[in-house]
Amino acid sequence: MNLRQKVNNPFFFPLGSAYEFGKGFDISLKYGKVIQAPHNRGLLAQAVYNSWNEDYVEIGTHYGGSAILAALVKKEYGLEGKIYCVDPNPKKVLDNASAYGIKDFIRIIKKPSFPWPLPDKVFGCGYIDGDHRYDFPSQDWETLKTCVIKYIIFDDYSKNEIDVVKACRTAMKDWLPVHISDAYVILERLWE
Repeated sequence: MNLRQKVNNPFFFPLGSAYEFGKGFDISLKYGKVIQAPHNRGLLAQAVYNSWNEDYVEIGTHYGGSAILAALVKKEYGLEGKIYCVDPNPKKVLDNASAYGIKDFIRIIKKPSFPWPLPDKVFGCGYIDGDHRYDFPSQDWETLKTCVIKYIIFDDYSKNEIDVVKACRTAMKDWLPVHISDAYVILERLWE
C-alpha cells in the first residue's frame, strides 16, 4: 500500500472554519499570560475540530491557554469529549477556564507525564509542550503515540530546543508530518 492509499483526505492538514475561529480568538487569561501566535491558535483549534468527538490531552499546561482554546472549540462546534491537562504544577487553569464558561470540559491531572497517569484512556488529539530538556520530549512522544488516534502536535520545534527537534525526527519516522510552521509540528497517525 502506498502513502496515497493510506491518507484518507488528500490534503495534508485540512483547514476550515475552526482554523479561523482559533486564529481570531484572542485568549486573555485572568492569571498568567498566553504567548501563542494567531496561526498557532488556528492550527490547534483545527486539529481539535478534525478529531471530532474524541478527548484531547496535553502534556504541559501551565496557565491553560491551549486547553482553554481546545475546550472553546468543543463548545463552539457542539463536539463531545473532555480536555485532559497533564502537568505536575498547573497554575490557575480552572480559574482561567471559569472565565470562559468551560470549566466542566477540563480535567486536571496534577502529575508528571512519566509514568503515564492515564494508561487506559484514548484521545483524538495530543499536544506536547512539557519539559523540553533531555529525553522528556521523546518520552512524551513515546507515551502519546500509544494512546492518540488522530493528531499529535509538538510545540516549540526550533533550533533552540534541540531535544524537541530530536523527538520530532523520531516521530516523523512513524507518523506523517501534515503541517510544520511557526514552531508547530502536527503529525497524523497513518493506519495500515
